[in-house]
Amino acid sequence: MSALALRRVMIRLVHDPCLVEAVYRDPDTALRGVDLSETERGWLLCTPRAAWSTDPGRPQRVLEGLQEEFAVSVQMLPRSPLEFFSTAAFHDAVQGRGSLAAGFGAWLASAAPPASVAIVQIETAIAQTRRAPRVAPPSATGCRRLSPAASLLLTPAGTLARYERARRGDLPTAAPPPGVAPEHLLVVRPPGSADVTIEELPTALGELLLVARTSRPRAALVTAARALGADAGDDEAIVAGLEADRLLV
Repeated sequence: MSALALRRVMIRLVHDPCLVEAVYRDPDTALRGVDLSETERGWLLCTPRAAWSTDPGRPQRVLEGLQEEFAVSVQMLPRSPLEFFSTAAFHDAVQGRGSLAAGFGAWLASAAPPASVAIVQIETAIAQTRRAPRVAPPSATGCRRLSPAASLLLTPAGTLARYERARRGDLPTAAPPPGVAPEHLLVVRPPGSADVTIEELPTALGELLLVARTSRPRAALVTAARALGADAGDDEAIVAGLEADRLLV
């Protein structure tokens, strides 16, 4: 286990000169919580500091891949995206073997101006949906949940239109005014497709899928559809349709 931890620390070191400085200055603090043996710590500290910077272009190359997925968000960022490599979001993603794209999206959301927060959420959802498993693990018997190949966002009204305009170069400069009614956006990778699509849902359908983000008994989802305005018989048909579309699994 410690060999994997060591490898991940090394990846972090070649991307973040701030971590290099911290490790050589105070290794106990910098490496706290990392499962390394004393021998492995010694290997790190015996390595010349300059060895970690022999490929200074590496962070930029990694960033280029991330920027392809977060093209609009990065354009709206008021600081250098290279700062990501010195953040907890980056280090936690690498050390915990998480998603680098998810970590980048979380950092962008924290660093973004108000005008772009909802757009960052869209691009993060696209990145996560693209990486969802091709075959969803089944729900418990009698239960259904939102497919992992789908994400549901609740954003201010007009967000999808603002995002589409931003993709064409018309970057928003102001956040939606407070109190704007929300819109439900479905980000989904259809079965058998590598593409991710986004659509705005009717409010009732969006609210039903919000309920389904947590695994529920199928009968409870039919009841929820009825409570959201579906007529008797239509409530069952709505849930069956979502199952047929593999939005509920």
